[in-house]
Amino acid sequence: MTPVFGLVLAACAIDLAAGLRRKSQRASQNQSSTLALQSVDCEAFSELIIKGKKVGKAATTVCQKWPASWGTFPIDDINRAKDIFNHGFGEDGLWDQMKELADERSRSTDFCWRAHTSPDVNHCFEDDTFYKKGFRSKDMPGQDRTNEPTQLWCQKRCALVSGCKHFSYFSADGGCHLQDAGASPHDYLGRRPVAGPPVCPETQLMQSMSQLNASETWFGSGGATTTCPSGFQPSTLIGKFAEVCSSRCNGSKMPVSCGFGCASSSSNCASTLMGQVSQVLKTVGTVAGYLTGNQKVAQVVEKVLSLVEFIVSTLFSLVKIGKEMWTAYNEADSAAAFLTIFIAFIKDNAEQINQNMDTFKALFGEVIEFWMDMVDEGFKSPEISLNFVTSTMDKYGEAVLDGAAGLVSVFVFPKC
Repeated sequence: MTPVFGLVLAACAIDLAAGLRRKSQRASQNQSSTLALQSVDCEAFSELIIKGKKVGKAATTVCQKWPASWGTFPIDDINRAKDIFNHGFGEDGLWDQMKELADERSRSTDFCWRAHTSPDVNHCFEDDTFYKKGFRSKDMPGQDRTNEPTQLWCQKRCALVSGCKHFSYFSADGGCHLQDAGASPHDYLGRRPVAGPPVCPETQLMQSMSQLNASETWFGSGGATTTCPSGFQPSTLIGKFAEVCSSRCNGSKMPVSCGFGCASSSSNCASTLMGQVSQVLKTVGTVAGYLTGNQKVAQVVEKVLSLVEFIVSTLFSLVKIGKEMWTAYNEADSAAAFLTIFIAFIKDNAEQINQNMDTFKALFGEVIEFWMDMVDEGFKSPEISLNFVTSTMDKYGEAVLDGAAGLVSVFVFPKC
């Protein structure tokens, strides 16, 4: 089988010197950051099925969350929606391409992301702890276990549920459990859960940031001041990201070092792509907005890595497919159709693995403008600009990182 990185690189034309993206001028835009006052009946799409695929809920969500700065949702009736969306579901169409890609990556035996660790402490969350009531109950009444891509998605779910006072997240399998005020904390070293409140108090975030800002790094110009844990090595990152250690590849099932990942062989490592991802990450590492005290530095690094790799290697290739499918339609219709099918596929996968749909919808609403900027760039530009990716990551910062990275977790390579 052709290595995944080889496939995605062949589909991407990278322009490292394209410069910063010039912002599009839309005469009809309302520059408010609030949602547009919709003249479109978004609920009319809710039961829409195209070639056996339930796209209605996704279309309704995209329509409802469409930001005012982009004007009114352009697909204004059910018949137009059927006509436009139908183009994405043909043989080898957009849906099929996304499914093949997600399946290939989730089962990859050619590449994995290194694990990362950092010495900083998150004063809001409790490591190796979970909450339960009584002998067995990990879940409050009416709230069963769900699978969430990250601990912050689990925390967001807790924030949306009335009476939730504690979340417990098991990263090994994505298990998310909610508990009310009557639950008590318990140690659990074996599965390394993390627990916390529905919202982190500002004082705790400031405490985490104060500790981070007061520290130097593990690795100064005179050499390592503290050795990395066993099995880890310095990451070679800069700024506050310099505190991060990366797991080693040698001795593992994928022994070839490949940037911030490990590969089964040198031929399965797309070193050019890894260099581009590294370039974005190192630039982002100098941006203070990515460190808010809400999560450990190593977790920020892992999410930036997976998100940037997906955008550079995959998203723009998918957008190119969409452009070819919707050549007969205007750009606004095409972008709305692409985003709807993109979200429909991710939502379909989320339902299959038992994610909480209220959390999914809420976090998508928080990051829709980030994804719309990326999709818009893909439709407007013939080539990818790393400067655009970097500046957009800088523009939105850590505020959208977890929502954006968690949303595309179905496309992420496994961790080593």
